[in-house]
Amino acid sequence: MVEPEVAFNDSEDNMRLQEEFVSYIVARVVERRQPELKELERDVSRLEKIKAPFPRIDYSDAVKILQAKGSSVKWGEDLGAEDEHCSSRGRIDLSSFMTTRRKRRRFT
Repeated sequence: MVEPEVAFNDSEDNMRLQEEFVSYIVARVVERRQPELKELERDVSRLEKIKAPFPRIDYSDAVKILQAKGSSVKWGEDLGAEDEHCSSRGRIDLSSFMTTRRKRRRFT
């Protein structure tokens, strides 16, 4: 996860910055670290697909995808890393951004 903090950037600008950052790093790793990737038996073809712009997934759509996959998550609940990964699996083969987060606040 990349979470840059840049003055005067809106959410879209921040997502674009993160896309460029991640895409650059992945491209450099693929370019310069082929022996290590081969030793790790990493499928480089999947890494080569990581290019900006990344798909956006709406929070509500992600919850529906998770529920269709048997998750007990309810709209308004926080999604953990496993939930976010599961929501994109089978739907897209790239990094993605979850947008339009839930609006309800949870007080504990």
